[in-house]
Amino acid sequence: MNGQGFHKDTIGSDSILGPGDIQLMQAGSGIHHAESVEAGFESFQIWLEPYLNEAVRRAPTYSLFKHGQFPQTHQDGVNIKTILGEGSPILQLVADARMFDVEIQPGASYVHRLLPNRTLAGLSIRGAGGSFWSSGQDPVLFKNKDFAIVQCEQEQDINIRAEGEKLRIFLIEIPSSVDYPLYKKAR
Repeated sequence: MNGQGFHKDTIGSDSILGPGDIQLMQAGSGIHHAESVEAGFESFQIWLEPYLNEAVRRAPTYSLFKHGQFPQTHQDGVNIKTILGEGSPILQLVADARMFDVEIQPGASYVHRLLPNRTLAGLSIRGAGGSFWSSGQDPVLFKNKDFAIVQCEQEQDINIRAEGEKLRIFLIEIPSSVDYPLYKKAR
């Protein structure tokens, strides 16, 4: 990745994001922000707020985490950067989520252990694509920019394989069902 991103907000934050950096903004009771980027800069945003009624009573916060602060493992052609989860510097998140930035060399596979009643979503952001599968199931093929979702009621290994060229995939794991008021519907 190239270039830089810039962030400025009404609580006084003024930061520069480089490749692999992660910013966490919790809007709380209110924050205005502005973003700009240099040519070639790429970013990915995800918004999580399960407890909206509680969130608006909290003070807004902003944190910048540099790429080198996140744990990374390298094994058998796979690089895993833990964004949310064990070892991550992001500790103050209220949502039950785990996130990983995974790079898989051509022909290599990554195995993600998915615990019972969890959902794994993957967004392919680089490479020609690959395949998702779990034990006893046929592989599901995906290509660049595709989004794949796997749900399970019991623990299982989810295999992700790079086909043809290096694959970069962003993985988000969340509970399959939640007791968040925002998601409850009247029947």
